[in-house]
Amino acid sequence: MRRVLRQGLCGVVRYFTNISWLYQTRTWTYCLLLLLILNIIVYFNSCTIFTDPTDGKNWKHGFINVLPDHHFISFRSRSGEEVKDTLRSSVPPTVHYFWCQKGNFQFQHYLSVLSAYKLLQPSEIIFHYRSLPQRDDPAYYQYFEDLLRDLPNLFPEPLSDGRACHEDSHQSLESISDMLNKQGGIVLGVNVVLSENILQFMSKPISLNHVETNFASSGVLMMSPNALEKDTKRSVLTIPTNIQCSFNTTFLNQQLPCVIVPKEVYPHQIFHLQNDFGELARFVGYGQKESLVAMPQKDLIPNIVHYVWFGDKDMTFFNQLSLLSSLYVQKAEKIYIHGNKEPKGTYWDEVKDLPQVKFISREFPHSVFGNEVKVPSHASDVVRVDVLLRYGGVYLDWDVVLVKPLSEDQRKYETLLCVDWPLTGHYPDTFNMGMMAAKQGATFLQFMMESFRHYVDSDWSYNAIHMPYKVYEQHPDSVHVDKHLQVICFDGYCHPTWRAGYKEELSDFGDSSPFNWKTETNGVHWTAPDPDVFSDQETLLAATGMYADIGKYVLQQARSHN
Repeated sequence: MRRVLRQGLCGVVRYFTNISWLYQTRTWTYCLLLLLILNIIVYFNSCTIFTDPTDGKNWKHGFINVLPDHHFISFRSRSGEEVKDTLRSSVPPTVHYFWCQKGNFQFQHYLSVLSAYKLLQPSEIIFHYRSLPQRDDPAYYQYFEDLLRDLPNLFPEPLSDGRACHEDSHQSLESISDMLNKQGGIVLGVNVVLSENILQFMSKPISLNHVETNFASSGVLMMSPNALEKDTKRSVLTIPTNIQCSFNTTFLNQQLPCVIVPKEVYPHQIFHLQNDFGELARFVGYGQKESLVAMPQKDLIPNIVHYVWFGDKDMTFFNQLSLLSSLYVQKAEKIYIHGNKEPKGTYWDEVKDLPQVKFISREFPHSVFGNEVKVPSHASDVVRVDVLLRYGGVYLDWDVVLVKPLSEDQRKYETLLCVDWPLTGHYPDTFNMGMMAAKQGATFLQFMMESFRHYVDSDWSYNAIHMPYKVYEQHPDSVHVDKHLQVICFDGYCHPTWRAGYKEELSDFGDSSPFNWKTETNGVHWTAPDPDVFSDQETLLAATGMYADIGKYVLQQARSHN
């Protein structure tokens, strides 16, 4: 398109700059105006300042170098079982979807397409659309992009006949049947997830799950070429359906070929769902029917703590309090501070010579996978993943104070994370990695590092709290979500995420919240602002309240070990 535009513009320029034309018209003003317009067009098409780096269309997650292994489970013949030859079935293995709505491509839509790919083994999946699925802000709904990345035969195609999206299900079905009668194939509603029982219908000339409303969302039609004759078309399309789909709440996998999911389903809702739909959804989405849960192992997360320090600045009393909590509450064997400049000031001088404390010189990471990194907090996002991948241990932000050591049972998991409390777009949850723990080479951290291939430096939260959750959605058995790992406090209010309604801002818990900080959490994390009681030791000792009690407890633990 751009080449055609350039050729057209060049033709216009050649015409209007022809010297004979200039003699004839005397319109120098028009000529200068035209050159000005051409310069503006070229400038807007080439200058990067006019491209928005935070445009959701450029945001991606969970980059994977290889096709997910579970996508090919149904392609492998089991012992003593013949490989299914779908190409020789009565119904050609071409699957059609009609995306008629404007909105987000949700997880149940993802399961629908993936079930067709895994069970029908189609030669092509054609995704007819009025407009492509919309990307939300901050880019939770990336399921359509996941399919385009992972399925080699998914083909988006603009909708050529709008009747397929007609609100009247009968008219929609008539249009769709006309298309299939010419070439044969399968049309699935985007809310329909298939089970293995669907394969019995591949040998029949026509099979139908007729729905009264919105066929493009919930209907199923499977046809061989020329299965419908003009005289019998209407009667065939109105007879009782021979494909019986049920809703996900009543689905029986042993009997039914398909399930209709009329309302949005999130991945976390099927990880432990103990019914036939839960088993089917896990098999389709993740390749296993068993619950998707992280399992404890014999080896432990190392009892070492990592911090990141970038910039030429003094250590504050609050920073020192965090470090003391790692040393005397967690009883860390080593505390490593990774940074480009060693901390300065009195509070650093008081701890820098402790045998457990070591500063590790490390340059500021100016890029990750070629993506520029400018913001110090973003540099910390990258480094914390890198150091835990290399060494394992506990990572802490400098505004986290530990109040209870991680137990051996907690340290048996490969990765420990805690959900965050704010509501952010369509995300069911997010992770706050200001406190996290992991073993060396943890699977979750490997995929977190891969996700940095699509780093967005202009947004503070995308790679820091949203991408960890998206990686968890793709690899739920790689993370143990421990809601008691930390309590996050913001603007004077603390948010224990194990309590019901923790995302409802109007019912936030204040400084006098009922949670027991000594027994119910490992750490307290003040994201903003730093509490005034932690400005210096004198202020802390004179203060009262929960924050002051936490600070005094850490000082008591430090004194008892000296």
